[in-house]
Amino acid sequence: MKKIDLETLLRKFLPYYLILIYFSTICGAFYYFLVHHTWVYGDWLTNYQGGFVRRGFIGEVIYQIAIISKINPGFIAFIIISIIYAFIFYLSYKLLKMQDKLLPYTFLIFSPFIFKFHLISGGYRKEILYLAALCFFAYLVRTRNPKFNLYFYVFLSFIYPLFILSHEITFVFIPYFLITYFIFNNKPNYKLLTLTLIPSFLALLSSIMFSKLDMNGVNDIYTSLEKLGYSFHDKSDGSIVWLSRDIEYAFNFTINAIVRWKYYYYIFVVILAMIAYIPVANRISQLFDRKLYLGLILLSFILSLPLFIFAIDWGRWIYIHLFSIFLLTLLFKEQDRLRYFEVLSRSTLVFLILVFVYSSFYRVPHIMNYFIAKSFKDINTLRILKSPVYVYWELRSRNWSFKIFVE
Repeated sequence: MKKIDLETLLRKFLPYYLILIYFSTICGAFYYFLVHHTWVYGDWLTNYQGGFVRRGFIGEVIYQIAIISKINPGFIAFIIISIIYAFIFYLSYKLLKMQDKLLPYTFLIFSPFIFKFHLISGGYRKEILYLAALCFFAYLVRTRNPKFNLYFYVFLSFIYPLFILSHEITFVFIPYFLITYFIFNNKPNYKLLTLTLIPSFLALLSSIMFSKLDMNGVNDIYTSLEKLGYSFHDKSDGSIVWLSRDIEYAFNFTINAIVRWKYYYYIFVVILAMIAYIPVANRISQLFDRKLYLGLILLSFILSLPLFIFAIDWGRWIYIHLFSIFLLTLLFKEQDRLRYFEVLSRSTLVFLILVFVYSSFYRVPHIMNYFIAKSFKDINTLRILKSPVYVYWELRSRNWSFKIFVE
């Protein structure tokens, strides 16, 4: 019997796997559009119709496009989400394809967090703006595009502040862009780099100053969307109404959740996630050996601490860090020579079983409810297929019409 070459098999299977995940992704985004999800689409459709407020920029852009085009704002948000995920998946695939050895990335590729977090644990939120941007710059660096420096400065100066005005958490992860820049720039212009960061600081400051909206402003946002044909069924909770909550409320809510839902289990979640990085440990060491890179990673972790104090979405913040480090490892030279991994991969059946078990029976939960599969329906391999089924049943249960796409 001819021995299976796992490296060749993985390279052939990878594009089909990512296409399947992407198809399920857009189905999930469409399902949330159909049910008017208050957290996902409330996040994307927050606008300035109730006054200038944090997280409102991209929602205002969607609102104005909807007025001009007469297209339902929720459907516009769906299209934007689908395009962003296509960007993330395509560029990630290109970066993975560039690796001389892809096999060490097997556990990361099929892990429940790199490409499947939003399907298994919940996602589709505005951090994908950051993830898409980091994928783009990682690709530019890997291909050593000579125009990278210019793109980088322009992006940080004029475009990234708009991301921060869309969601302030994107500021927290700027250090990962700086690492991407420094990897292939031995003589960076620190003075110019500092100047390019000023607009992002100003955007963050404005988000902090206008962080809270009163209930009149919240209702104005809801009304503006209703006039364009997209209303939320539950207005007592969700991303928009959350803007009316103050920092004390957020802190108390988070502390109660940490105690009530046993957030200390995230320690085990992180340990399980780290297993997938062991085969690329040499690349991780290259990343951590440079004091500058290590310092910037620690800075991002420190900047993200308030997120863990004032928000219950711990899985989101962990996932963003995990994905960012995954991308950075793709930028280093091939040094993946782990003897035990090479021995393990020689036993094809054992290797495939381990990958299946690792990818199927645990997850990085959005909020802590469970992280180990409790029943057959919790197996990740099945959960990634649920989105198309949900869309089918949702459309079947209502009198479907193309009117849902327009005002």
